[in-house]
Amino acid sequence: FALFGTTLKVDGLAPSYAAGTPITPQWKLGNGPWVSATGNLPKVDAQGRVSWSKKLDRTQNKAAVQVRLSDGSNTSEALLVPIGSSVGLPSAPRDLKVESTVNGVKLSWNPPATDGGSRIEYYDVQAGRGMHYQVRSREGTSFTWHPDTSFISGTKYAFMVFAHTARGDGPVAKTEAKVMKYRSSITDIARDTWAWDGDHLTVKFEAEGFKPGTEFKVQAALKKSGPWVTVTGTQNANSATSYTWTGDLTGGLRHENVFVRVNGPGGPTKLWEARAGYLNGFQAG
Repeated sequence: FALFGTTLKVDGLAPSYAAGTPITPQWKLGNGPWVSATGNLPKVDAQGRVSWSKKLDRTQNKAAVQVRLSDGSNTSEALLVPIGSSVGLPSAPRDLKVESTVNGVKLSWNPPATDGGSRIEYYDVQAGRGMHYQVRSREGTSFTWHPDTSFISGTKYAFMVFAHTARGDGPVAKTEAKVMKYRSSITDIARDTWAWDGDHLTVKFEAEGFKPGTEFKVQAALKKSGPWVTVTGTQNANSATSYTWTGDLTGGLRHENVFVRVNGPGGPTKLWEARAGYLNGFQAG
């Protein structure tokens, strides 16, 4: 509910009513009687909303107004609207955006155009597919969703956000977006330490969710704890998610048992052990 100058503007929610149901706004000036709107009454729209406005003359505009809605049998809570104020539920958050990142699915939005006269206590964020939502509540205008194992990369999911105040929950801002899950894993390591021209290393790995052309780094270390050294090599794409990297171990890594990992924007893969003198790598866990 909002009072702008000499115009009384009412926005209401009636989600349990069928679209097209007429609703009667009622108002009360000061200690006067309740007055019901007549004529062309507002109707519930397809989203369960009701909107109505009335011009107030100078005499009417001097007093605070109480407003309520009625369906003929039941009436809503009456709200007192002081002159020049806005009282009621917050409006929907604006500009809801969804972005896939290596750290999770990031949702961002701008605050509602009006808070309904009460401070926004938190935003309720719902992310999921169909009716299976994972609900998160958080103060602020951004949230990062970390999907569980049921998440299917490349699938379109629904995302919804609404603001909560002491008066209740505002309307929902919603969107759908296809989101990706970033992950990478080594599938095979081959090492030729007896080659006459060096210590050759070949690493095959899968990387899902990354943009084509993403450059990954192959790193090696004598211990799991490091220090990790980036090995110079050549990366070739076998498919949109499959890569083969070839390079040479040099310096203190040459002809030694080493641990290998692939480092990309999503973080390092699980460690693999590439032993000197063997053509196949061994997964270290």
